[in-house]
Formats: sequence, structure tokens, C-alpha cells
Amino acid sequence: MIYFRRIIYAFIITSIFYAYRSKAQVNETDSLALVALYNATDGLNWGIRTGWEIINGTGSPTPIDTWFGVGVIGGRVTSLSLPSNQLTGTIPAALGDLTDLSLLDLNNNQLSGPIPTELGNLTSLTNLVLRFNQLSEPIPAALGDLTILGNLDLRGNQLSGLIPSELGNLINLGILFLSGNQLSGSIPVQLGNLTNLSSLFLSENQLSGSIPVELGNLSNLRDLSLNENQLNGTIPNSLTSLTNLRDLSLCDNQLTGSVLVQLGNLTNLEVLCLSGNQLSGSIPVQLGSLTNLTFLGLSFNGLSGSIPLELGNLTNLSGLSLEQNQLIGAVPAELTNAMTLHRLDISFNDLTSLPDLTSLTNLSFLNVSQNFFSAVDISVNAGIPGFFNTGQRTRTTGDLESDSLALVALYNATNGSNWTNNTNWLIGSLSTWFGVTVTVDRVTNLALNDDGTSSFNGNNLSGTIPPEIGDLTLLTELSLGQNQLEGSIPAELENLINLNVLTLSSNELTGTIPPELGNLTALTQLNLTSNQLVGSIPPEIGNLNSLNFLVIGDNQLNGVIPPELGNLTVLTQLNLVGNQLSGEIPTELGNLINLSALELSLNELTGSIPPEIGNLTSYK
Repeated sequence: MIYFRRIIYAFIITSIFYAYRSKAQVNETDSLALVALYNATDGLNWGIRTGWEIINGTGSPTPIDTWFGVGVIGGRVTSLSLPSNQLTGTIPAALGDLTDLSLLDLNNNQLSGPIPTELGNLTSLTNLVLRFNQLSEPIPAALGDLTILGNLDLRGNQLSGLIPSELGNLINLGILFLSGNQLSGSIPVQLGNLTNLSSLFLSENQLSGSIPVELGNLSNLRDLSLNENQLNGTIPNSLTSLTNLRDLSLCDNQLTGSVLVQLGNLTNLEVLCLSGNQLSGSIPVQLGSLTNLTFLGLSFNGLSGSIPLELGNLTNLSGLSLEQNQLIGAVPAELTNAMTLHRLDISFNDLTSLPDLTSLTNLSFLNVSQNFFSAVDISVNAGIPGFFNTGQRTRTTGDLESDSLALVALYNATNGSNWTNNTNWLIGSLSTWFGVTVTVDRVTNLALNDDGTSSFNGNNLSGTIPPEIGDLTLLTELSLGQNQLEGSIPAELENLINLNVLTLSSNELTGTIPPELGNLTALTQLNLTSNQLVGSIPPEIGNLNSLNFLVIGDNQLNGVIPPELGNLTVLTQLNLVGNQLSGEIPTELGNLINLSALELSLNELTGSIPPEIGNLTSYK
């Protein structure tokens, strides 16, 4: 009896359907696909179902092109748009029969289950919008067959599995939204084929692995959002060629390495968010060139050094987030040029001086907690709306004692009693010791490469550099050149993460160059020339993206010139003269477009001069 009723019901529905279908002259297969959608998504309870009621046997038959959300051209359904219309249930496979469909928009409903593989049949589709539903399971690889698709928006679902590499076939795609799902695995390198892409949003997933260098091919990209994933590795240099970028969001991942100085070339950037990673080194002064920037997020990293005064050039800045780093020194007064600034967070750093910021009349949030600011600094700014201060830190006796012990170790290891100038060493306060600069009870500069006269003949240090020097963790300059130091360069220098200048030239140092020096990503000058260093040049030196001066000539270095030196794109001087280097000159040196001096003579190099050297237009 139940079976008989179903047959009668189907007969009635089909009869009614064919009665009105002739008026609309719509392809039969298309008509049945619409019926399947209505039945699969609880059409009776849609928010708006004008025209669709006939499927329930209610209402009067009307042409399908008058049904809510349906567009018809030449008897074929070409658009289906039912956003925010209380659709529940699953997307039926029958929608794959709407082969003339150019728009399918079912966003902001309560659809669940998988995306049907059959949607890969919709080869006329230019817009596929299924965002903000509860769709699950992997993205069908068949979507890679939709080669004229311009907009693919699947964000805000529960999609899982890998991003199909087949999406790299969608060469006409301008917008790709996959954020807010549960996608895992790596970002397919094939996405680098999507050269028409203007927006790529993969944020809020579980993606891992490194950021593909191939994304640097997306020359039309304006928005790149990869935040809130588990991406690791360094920020690819290739991203710095995307000069059309307005929004670069890589925050809340596990990225390491330095903040690339070349990011300063992206002068159209309005948002740069690198917060919540494991980035180290200094904040590049080149970021001061991003004058269109409205938000700069560098918080929750391991950044060191001082805040560049060039950030004061960012006169359109609304938010500056630098909290939870290891920044030192004074907050630059130049920040008062950023009159549009609404939010400034510099909490939980090692900053020592705060200027008067009361002229920033738009400032509505200022967090200065847990630094080393004075009571005067705090009181001057306490009247700013949204001023937040949970207290300031004080230097511990342990910090001061550690620095003091490191200096004593240097004195003892280098025959301090015979230095040319050892004024106040071991007897006065640290700040009075010759060659020592102290800022808020921490040693920040140590310069013993001369005796304080104009002779520049060194200071007669002899002996070895003690490993305790690595305890001077706030040191920004270590200059011990022009002496008679011997022995090896201590690997413990890698602890000097705030170091900008390392000069050990014109000594008698032996052993190899420690690869650990590649961790000193705040370095701008490295001078090891005129020693007796042996072994190869560590490729890790190529990690020092802030380096503009690299002089390691007149040693006994051998092996090839590491191609990784081509990463040092802000380098202005490279001197490898007078070693025993062999092999060919790496073509990668042609990347050093800021180089004004290149010295490779007196080695054992072979081959021809790479034509890429002709790229060095700054070379003298």
C-alpha cells in the first residue's frame, strides 16, 4: 500500500511538473536537477521558495525562470543563487547535470555532507560559492576540471584532507577562498600556476610544511592570507616580488628566520601581519618604506634589536603590534609622526625609554607593560585613553653579574693587564670601563679595537676569546679587531641575537668560521678579514638577510663560494679576496643588486664570469 501511494505521488508531481515545464521550455534534465536540490535540502522550509512550491503540489505552475534564485537562458539553467535561504541537508549529485550553469551560489546555509564530485561536470561554471555551510570531507579533485572558473569560495566549512593539486589547473581563477576549514598537508606548489589570482585565502586550517616559493609567480596577487596554520620554514624571498600585494598575512604559524628586508619593496602593502611565529633578528629599517601600511603586526616572535626610527614614516598606520619580543633600547620619538595611530602595543619587551606620545590624539590603546620604562615615562603617557600598564620590570642582579663575569673572563683570557688602555677595568662600575657601553645595567656595546686614540692600532689584546662573551645577550656591537687574538671563534657567539656589528679582523684567529654565526640575523656588518681561518664558508651565512657588509678576505678559506650568499640582497660590500676558494663564481651573486664592491681576487676560482654579474648595476 505504501509503495502504491509513492507511485501515485510521483505521478502527480511529474504531471504537475510537466504541465508548467512546457511554459518555461527548460531542459528536462535541468528540471529534474532542480527537483533533486529542492528535495535534498528540505525545500519546504526554505526562507524563500517562490515558484518552487509546485514541487510539493502546492501553488500554480510558473516558468522556471521566474523561480526564486534561478536564471534561464535558451532553455538551460545558467545560474542558481540561493544564499542565506535556510537550505539544510546535502547537495545532490544531480546538480552536476546543470552543464550550462555559470553561477552556483549556495552560501550561508546549513548544508552538510560532501561536495559532490559531479560538480566537476559543470565546465561552464565561472562562480562556485559554497561558503559558510557545514560541508565536510575532502575537496573533490574533479573541481580542477572547471577550467573557466573565476571564483571558488569554499571558506567557513568543515572540509578536510589535502588541497587537491588539480586546483592548479584553474588558470582563469581570480579568487580562491579555502579558509576556515580543517584542511591539512602542504600547500600544493601547483597553486603557483594560477597567475590570474588576485586573492588567495588559506587561513584557519591545519596546513603544514613550508610556504611554496612558487607562490612568488602570482604577480597579480593583492591578498595573501595564510595565517592560523602550522606552516614552518622561512618566509620565501619570492614573495617579495609580489609588488601588487595589499594584504600579506602570515601570522600564527611556526615560521622561522628573519623578517625579510625585501618586504620593504612591497610599497602597496596596507596590512603586514607576521605575529605569532618564531621569527628572529631585527626589524628591518626598510619597513619604513611601506607608507600605505595601516597595520603592522610583528608581535609574539623572538625579534631583537631596537625599533627602527623609520617606522615613523608610516603616517597611515592605525595599528602597530610589537608586544612579546626581545626589543631593546628607546621607543623612537619619530612614532609621533604616525598621527593616524589608534593602537600601539609594545608590552613585554626589554625597552628602556618611552617618549611623550600624547600628541597622538587618535591613540585609543597603548600597552607599555613589562618593559624597563621609568616612572617619569609612565606618568607622562598615563593620561592617554586606553593606557595600559601592569607594571615595569627591573634588571636582576643576575643579569648584571652575568655581564660583569663575562667581561672579567675576557680581561683574564686576553691578558688585560697589558692592554694599551684598560681604564677602570675591574675597579669601577661597568659603565666606566674603557670600551664598554651600558644601558639600564646591561652591556650593549664592547669596542676594544683601538686604544681610544686616533691611531686605530688596536688595544694589544692577546690570548683567546672566552666563550663567556656569549652571555652578553644584549650586545649590539662587538669590535675586537686590530689585536693579537688567537684560537677559534667561540660558537657561543650565536647567543648574541641583538648583535648588529661583529668585527674580529686583523687578529691571529684560527679554526673554522662557526656556522652558528648564521643565527645572528640582526647582523649588518661581519668583518673577519686578515686572520688564519680555514675550512669552507658556512652556507648558513646566507641566513643573515640584514647584512650589508661581509668582509672575510685574507684568510685560508677553501671550498666553493656558497650560492646561499646570493640571498644577502641588501649587501653593499662582499670581500673574499686572498683565500683558497675554488670552483666557479655562483650565478646567484647576480641577485646582490645593491652591491657596490665585490672582491674575489687572489683565489683559485675557475670558469667564466657569470653574465648575471651584469645585474649588479650599483657595482663600482
